[in-house]
Amino acid sequence: MQDAVLDGLVPANPCSRRTSPGAGEQRPHVATTEQVFALYEAVEPRYRVAVLLGAFAGLRTAEACGLRPGDVQWLKREIHPAVQYPAEPLKTDMSKTPVPIADTLVTELAEHVKTWPGETVLTNADGRQAGPWRMDREMRRARGEIDGRRPRSGSMICGTTSRRC
Repeated sequence: MQDAVLDGLVPANPCSRRTSPGAGEQRPHVATTEQVFALYEAVEPRYRVAVLLGAFAGLRTAEACGLRPGDVQWLKREIHPAVQYPAEPLKTDMSKTPVPIADTLVTELAEHVKTWPGETVLTNADGRQAGPWRMDREMRRARGEIDGRRPRSGSMICGTTSRRC
């Protein structure tokens, strides 16, 4: 295309990043409390805590999947993210900041860990660490159930799982 511009066949290269318009800023989706709890009710019970970790603790999907019971300071009511899925360093240094959580989330996490024990908070049916793709699949399935339609492929539907991006 650049050759066509140089040869005078076209006035400008429409593919050029210099001449294309800016993309504009994306508006983040912030779920309402009703949407969060509708999603919570629609997901499989073993993954419900993932919705709460995203919505009320702000954990990214990979951070929620990497969360270990030892990363929760139960008495201080804080989450201390240490790794992301599978056991990789966190995306940013800011992600290591302790996250204060409400008593109700502490209670929900404690009940979850008792019901589905494992090395990580989020586990699959076989007791092994759940991966981000599993969370994505489950969130899409639940969203489709809520909306009364087939789930579509694509990125994480729950817009509540982006922290410190």
